[in-house]
Amino acid sequence: MKIAPIFDPEKRRETPQAEQVDLHIIFLIGTIFWLILAIIFGSFFLIQGIYGDRFMICIWGIIIGVLGLIWELYNRHLYRLVALMQQ
Repeated sequence: MKIAPIFDPEKRRETPQAEQVDLHIIFLIGTIFWLILAIIFGSFFLIQGIYGDRFMICIWGIIIGVLGLIWELYNRHLYRLVALMQQ
């Protein structure tokens, strides 16, 4: 392990460039995943009365995913601008 970069900033490597990412796709895929699981566990809950706690976890996952999509819609220009500025 080299200690020189800790004491001498000129010997440090350059930081990697930020990548352009599309959080809309990531939030959408995660929300669809939680929706599928909510359908599965919801059917178990309605038919047999089991897995109610797992069904509620899925509902919260959907709520958080939708909130993430709304956040991404209003802040897309900000996180893309940060990646452009670092290039």
